[in-house]
Amino acid sequence: MTSVRRALALSMVERYLLLVLALASNMLIARLLTPAEIGLFSVTLAVVSLAQMVRDFGIGTFLIQHKDLQQRHIQTAFGVMLIIGGVLFALFFFAGPWAASFYGDPRVGEALQICALNFLVLPFCTISMSLLRREMRFDRIAVLSLTG
Repeated sequence: MTSVRRALALSMVERYLLLVLALASNMLIARLLTPAEIGLFSVTLAVVSLAQMVRDFGIGTFLIQHKDLQQRHIQTAFGVMLIIGGVLFALFFFAGPWAASFYGDPRVGEALQICALNFLVLPFCTISMSLLRREMRFDRIAVLSLTG
């Protein structure tokens, strides 16, 4: 099998296995949590998902597509991702009390503050995954995504 076909097959397998895992985990969460907790989870997830779209800022795509990628490009991208992650962390962490008063539930603020920690970790993952995609190492990406 050619490397392009193998990469495509691995990418497809990864995507559909992740969909199955997401469905199974959502079914498990729905079974374990009360309706009020599901609502709390959904509100927090919706807000954080919107920020996730802004977080990447096209940096991952730049790392994948740049023709002459050098170490300084990777370092700059990592620095920018750390700054964006730090800003988003601070924004969501300090918006927690406001969200709690807006929704009339202190648990919303606590959940938002916990989810804000995610923005401090993601810059490390984004750069690594972009470089793996650039090298077409879809086998490693699949293993990392599925174990994650």
